[in-house]
Amino acid sequence: DVEARYVRAPEQATAPGVYVTNYEMAPRFDSADFGAVVVDESSILAHPDSKTRQQLTGQWARTPYRLACSATPVPNNIEELTRHAEFLGVCTSAEMRATYFVNDGKDWRLKGHAAGPMFRWMASWAVALRTPSDLGWPDAGHLPPRPRIVADLVDADVPVGDGELFAAGLGGIGGRAKTRRATLAPRVRRAVELVNAEPREPWIVWTGLNDEARQVTADLTAAGFDAVNVEGSWSPEAKAEAIEAFADGGVKILVSKISICGFGLNFQHCARMIFLGMNDSFAQYYQAVRRCYRYGQPRVVDVHLVLSELEFAIAANVARKEREAERTISRLVDAMRDTWLAEEREAA
Repeated sequence: DVEARYVRAPEQATAPGVYVTNYEMAPRFDSADFGAVVVDESSILAHPDSKTRQQLTGQWARTPYRLACSATPVPNNIEELTRHAEFLGVCTSAEMRATYFVNDGKDWRLKGHAAGPMFRWMASWAVALRTPSDLGWPDAGHLPPRPRIVADLVDADVPVGDGELFAAGLGGIGGRAKTRRATLAPRVRRAVELVNAEPREPWIVWTGLNDEARQVTADLTAAGFDAVNVEGSWSPEAKAEAIEAFADGGVKILVSKISICGFGLNFQHCARMIFLGMNDSFAQYYQAVRRCYRYGQPRVVDVHLVLSELEFAIAANVARKEREAERTISRLVDAMRDTWLAEEREAA
């Protein structure tokens, strides 16, 4: 048996074996010394301008065996699909786009006739698994209960644009930010009310603005709750200490941004979360919910979307993206099954 060892420098990995390191340390190692590489939390490959993605793809391009693993993929993210293919050496991102997608001037979308061929092709190099039944096994006793999504709409004075009698829409990024700031106070009040209604529960409060995070933390603390706001400016050690305190039950309420605490963390002890406002990113929403809604979670996770009525359009947009993602992953699983059945018939 080979024991896996955590290493931080090449001189710690001189003998044959299995070695584990983090993304920051990976550039120190010579890929020629390794016959295989496994990238965990591989959604990091989805970021188009990520230096980490570029470094990983280039560094391990000649490694014979490559595996990318993600428990929380975002299958409707074109970058995630194409960048994984590129890292694995299947084809370049540009080749996959040119073959199966078209740019409509705003974004890339799957060509109407290309869906079937693309999923069949992907099934030759990718495996997608959601449930035991995807492999032909029963699901009973293995799946966590589905989360309960609750839209908590608050009354708020939404800013009115020039020439308008009432606020007619969010507009672009500037309009969204302006509306979010204008509705901060009532949304924070509603968040505190939700926590007050279930004071014995651990809670996660996802924020997008520093003002949101600081205000809700201050109000929760004033209400007698033990809340910690993990900020991006903190040192890695301070962040880790606060996150571990929440995971261990020493801190009752975790307040943070999804970019800080929304990826790769296990919080199955918590079944209550609040989105104190939202943006249009399904990827961030998906990742944040999955901190609690994951294998090992025995309870229903309540997800509260605290928004003004005007901002509910953002939640509706994220829900649409979620439906698209579910359809995409279902088609990939179906293509995977068909491929395996065809191989079994051929072998027989």
